[in-house]
Amino acid sequence: MSKKVVELRKSQPDVIVIAVKKAVENLNNLKYGSVTLVVHDSQVVQIDRTEKVRFTKAN
Repeated sequence: MSKKVVELRKSQPDVIVIAVKKAVENLNNLKYGSVTLVVHDSQVVQIDRTEKVRFTKAN
């Protein structure tokens, strides 16, 4: 585990647990796309979710 992750956990353990749970929830419901945790000054401040919708070509 990297030093930065350890420092982040020490600075705000409750927020980290909540952010990881929310990120996992988003990943479980995502077929195509991405989930990003945004960190500023060792603080998780935002979770971005981008979902791609794929359309199949009609024959």
